[in-house]
Amino acid sequence: MASYSQAVLDDIRTAVDVVDLVSRYVNLRKAGTSWKGLCPFHAEKTPSFMVNPKKGIFHCFGCGVGGDVFGFLMRQDKLSFPEAVRALAKQAGVALPEDRGGAPGDGGREELFRVMELAARFYAEHLWKPAGERARLYLASRGIDTEVARRFGLGMAPEGWDALVNFMGSEKVSEEALVATGLAVQRENRSGVYDRFRGRLLFTIRDLQGRAVAFGGRAFGDETPKYLNSPETPLYTKGNLLYAADLARPAIQTKNRALLVEGYVDCLMAHQHGFGETVAALGTAFTPAQLSLLRRYCDDAVLFFDADAAGRKAAERAEELLEPTGSGIAWAVSRTGAFEGGGALRLRVALLPAGDDPDTFLRAQGAAAFEASITAARSLLAYALDRAIADPEGATGPRSRVNAFARAALLLAKVGDSQEAATLSREAATKLGVDPTQLWIEAQRLQTALRRPPGPVTARANPPVSGPPSVERDLVLLLLHSAEARRRSCPYSSPPRTSPTAGSARSSPRSSSGRTRPRRAS
Repeated sequence: MASYSQAVLDDIRTAVDVVDLVSRYVNLRKAGTSWKGLCPFHAEKTPSFMVNPKKGIFHCFGCGVGGDVFGFLMRQDKLSFPEAVRALAKQAGVALPEDRGGAPGDGGREELFRVMELAARFYAEHLWKPAGERARLYLASRGIDTEVARRFGLGMAPEGWDALVNFMGSEKVSEEALVATGLAVQRENRSGVYDRFRGRLLFTIRDLQGRAVAFGGRAFGDETPKYLNSPETPLYTKGNLLYAADLARPAIQTKNRALLVEGYVDCLMAHQHGFGETVAALGTAFTPAQLSLLRRYCDDAVLFFDADAAGRKAAERAEELLEPTGSGIAWAVSRTGAFEGGGALRLRVALLPAGDDPDTFLRAQGAAAFEASITAARSLLAYALDRAIADPEGATGPRSRVNAFARAALLLAKVGDSQEAATLSREAATKLGVDPTQLWIEAQRLQTALRRPPGPVTARANPPVSGPPSVERDLVLLLLHSAEARRRSCPYSSPPRTSPTAGSARSSPRSSSGRTRPRRAS
C-alpha cells in the first residue's frame, strides 16, 4: 500500500489552495474571512457549506462533513487516499516517491484512467494524420475550427477491427481493461476482442477533473448507428456527467449561468462563438443529476428549443424534472421579509427559429442574435404552468377553473426556488382570476404533503401493475390532502349543511303527519 511521509503531505496541503480546489465544484461566495456555498455532498437550499482558507479546511453545518483538501477530493471524485494524494501532488507540482503498486481497494481505477488517456491520445493523433483526412473534411464542412477541435480533444477511430487493440497491446494493456473501459468488445464465438469504435469521428468525454472517461462516436455517411457512445463503465455513468463541463466550468462560474444544448457540435460551435459556458447532454434528456451538478456553479441555466415545439417540449421537460424526491422541497419567508429556501437552479428556455439548433443558428445569425435569444429566454416552469392551467379538453366552465386551480397549485408545490414559485403563483392567479395568496397557501399545503415519507410497502404475491398516469395520481393526491379541493371539485360528496336556526322548515322539511320528508335526489 502506498504511504507518504507527513512532510510530503504537508507540502501538498500548503501548495493547494482549498478555496481554489473547492470552487471548481461549488459556487462559493465570500462570507467574512471564509467562503460559503451549497454543500456538494447533500441536497440543501440554503448554503451551509463553509471553506476556511487560513486553516485549509471545509465543513458543512448541514450534514457534518468536513476535512482538508485530501478529504474533499476523495469524497467529491470518489478517490482512494493515494489517488487523491497523487492528483493533488500533480496539480501542485510536488514530487512523490516512486509508487508502482496500486492501492488496495481502488478497484484498478487508476489503470482504467491510464487506458482511457492512452485511447484519447491515440484517436487524437490519428485525426491529424493523413488517414484522418475524411474526418477533417467533415469538421471543415461543419465550420469547426482546428483550434477548437484540438482544444476539445476530438479524434478519429481508424478503419479496421483491431487498430486500437494492437496499439494497446504495445502499451501492455490487457484485453480485460479494454472491455472494462468500453473500448473493446468481447468476441462471441472465439477468444479475443475487437475495437468498439471504427471509422468514426470521436468526441472525448471527460470528468470534472479533465480525465477521459468515455467517447461519443459519429458516423460520416449513412452508416448505422449514426451515433455510437461508450457504454456505462466503472468510470462513466451517462446521466451524471455533461459534455465539456470541465472546460466550461470557469466560464459558468464567471457568468453565473450555463447554456445547455443537446449535441456535441452544438456545444463546439457555441464555444467557438464565445459562449464558453456551454455544455451538452450525453445522448439523453437532461437529468436531475446533471442539473444538480450545474447548481454547484451557477444559479441560471438556459435550454434551447425551436419555436414550433418549444411549448410542448418545455412543459414535458419541466414535469420530468419537477417530480418530488425524498429530500423534499420547502419555502419560507424570514422575519425580514426575504425568501428562504432559495438556491434552486432556475431553468429558462431560449427560442430558436423553427428547424434551427444552436449550431445552424450561430452559423447563420451569429453571436449577437444568439445572445439576444438568451436574454429573451422565458422560465421553463412558465411553459409547464401554461399547460397546467389549460383544460385538456378545452372546457371553460367553473369546474374546469377549479381543476386548473388544483393543477397549478400542485405544480407550484414542486418548485424548489421560493422566489420563482412566488412569481409563477402571481402569473397563474392572474390567468385564473383568483387571489394569489389563496393559490400560494394551497401550494404550501400540498408541498407539506409531498414531503411526507411514503409508508411501508408490504410484499404482495401478485405481479406489480402499472400505476395511474401522473396527472391522475396528482389529482388524487390533491383530493386526499386538501379539504378545499374536495369541497370545490366534489360539492355533492359532503353531507348537506343545515341552517344554524333549529327547527326551521328549510333545514328540516316535514310532512303534515309530522314525519320528516325524504329529500328529493338532486
